[in-house]
Amino acid sequence: MNLLEEIIFALTDSKIPLQDTLLKLKVFAMKVKNKDLINLITNELNGYDNVPVPDYRIIRNAIIGSAANFGSKYTNITLPLMHLDKETREIIGKCEMYQSVSSLEEFLKMDDNGFSLHKIIPPEFFNLLSQGFESSHQVYSAKMPITKGDISGILTRVRSTLLDIMMQIENLIDDTTAIQLFKHPDSSTINEINNIVNNHIQNIFTSKDESIQNIRIEQGNHSN
Repeated sequence: MNLLEEIIFALTDSKIPLQDTLLKLKVFAMKVKNKDLINLITNELNGYDNVPVPDYRIIRNAIIGSAANFGSKYTNITLPLMHLDKETREIIGKCEMYQSVSSLEEFLKMDDNGFSLHKIIPPEFFNLLSQGFESSHQVYSAKMPITKGDISGILTRVRSTLLDIMMQIENLIDDTTAIQLFKHPDSSTINEINNIVNNHIQNIFTSKDESIQNIRIEQGNHSN
C-alpha cells in the first residue's frame, strides 16, 4: 500500500484520529510542493490563527438569550433577528470554528452533561437585539449554542473534502506513478495534481470574515 492509498484508507476510517491522517497528508503535500494544501493541513492541525477558515468551519445557529422588563422576564429563549439588517444578522448569526482538529475531537469525547460550547454575543449588540420585542424587554444575555452535531459535522467535512481531493488524484495516476511520485516526481504529474488541489481549495474559501470570534467553553449546566 503506497502513501496515497494509506491516506485514502485513513480518511474513510473514522476510528483513525484525524490528526494522524493529516500528518501523513502533510508529507504528501510537501512531496508535491503544494503550498495551499500544506497551509490548509497545517491550519487544521494547529488551528486557524488570524486567517480565514474554510466554509465548512462556519456554523449558523439560532441565538439564545434572556430579556426582561419591570413586569416579566424571558429566560433562554430564541431571540428574534429578522428586524436586523442583513449585515448585522451575518455578524451575529454565524460562528467560525478556528480550533485544531484534535481540540474538536476532544470536545466530542466530553460527557454530554458537562458539554457546553457557545459563541458569546457582546453586550454592545443587546440594544439592537432588544428592538425585536414589541414590549419594553431588554436583552441582557445572548449566545449561539454549538452542539456536538455541529462539531462532528465539521470533522466529517474535513475528511470528505480531503478524500475528494485524494480520490481525484488516485484516478489521475496509476500505481507505478503513485510510487514514483514520492521518489522521482514527474513535473507534468505534479502540475496536474496541483491543479486538482487548488481547484478544491478555492471552492472551500468563499465566505467573508465578518463574524464575532468570541468563543467560551463551559462545563456543566448554565442558565442565564
